[in-house]
Amino acid sequence: MNAEQQFVVGFVENETKRIESFLDKLLPHLEVGEFVIVGGLAIRFHLASRGVEFPTRPFNDLDLIVKTSRTLRPSVTRDFLISHYHLIPGQVPYIALVDAVNHMKADIFSYDPAPEKVVAVGYKNYHLDIVSVEDQLAKTVADCTRIFTDKFALDPKQIADAKLLMEIADMEKAERIWRSRVFSQHPKSLIDEFADVLSAAEQFPNRLKKNPFRKPRDYVCAECAPVLEFPLTTLDKIHDILRHDD
Repeated sequence: MNAEQQFVVGFVENETKRIESFLDKLLPHLEVGEFVIVGGLAIRFHLASRGVEFPTRPFNDLDLIVKTSRTLRPSVTRDFLISHYHLIPGQVPYIALVDAVNHMKADIFSYDPAPEKVVAVGYKNYHLDIVSVEDQLAKTVADCTRIFTDKFALDPKQIADAKLLMEIADMEKAERIWRSRVFSQHPKSLIDEFADVLSAAEQFPNRLKKNPFRKPRDYVCAECAPVLEFPLTTLDKIHDILRHDD
C-alpha cells in the first residue's frame, strides 16, 4: 500500500480539486475492492510518481473496470446522470456517468481484460487499486491498433500515452502481458506492433481524430437499454453539462 503518495497528481490546483470532488462523490457508490482505476488518471499517476512530465491536457473522463454488475450501486443516480447503459452478453454492462457539478464523466467497463497486476494506493479514507504500468501499456497499444482499419478513428493522445508509458515500463513484463491470452490475437511483439501503429499514423493521418467516440447532441444510442435503476439522460443535456462543442 502506497499510503504516503498523493494519488491525484500532475494537475494544476483547480483541476486537482475538481477531480478530487468527483472522486469523493463517486467512491461511496462503488463496492470496495471490486474495481480498478485505468486509463488517463492511472497513467498520469504512474508518470508523476517516476518524475516524468505529462503533457498539459484537460482531464474530463475517469475510466474504471469493475468485476460485477453489482460493483456500482444504483444509489449513484443520486449524484450522477446516466448517459449510456449498454447490456453486453457475458460481461458487465458499459455505463457512462456524468457529474453535472464538476462537468466530468466516468466510463465503467467490464473487468476484461483483467489486469495481471494492480498497484494499491491510499486516497483519503480509501484504498484504491490502480492498473500497473505494464498492463496499461499493453491495453493502450492494443487500442492503438484501431488505426489499422478505417472503421474507427484513433485519438492521437493514445499514441502519445503509449510512448510515455514505454519510458517507465518494464518492457519484459509488458511483453509477457502482450503475449498472454488476452492479446494473443496480435501476432507481432508489442514493440513491433506499436512501430506499425506509428507507420500507419503517418500513412493514414485521416484516421486520427480527437475524441473519436463523441456523438452529436441529437444522437440516439441504439445500444442503450432502459433500466429502471439507471434512468438515462438525453445526450443534448449531457453535451451542455460537459460543455461539448458540436
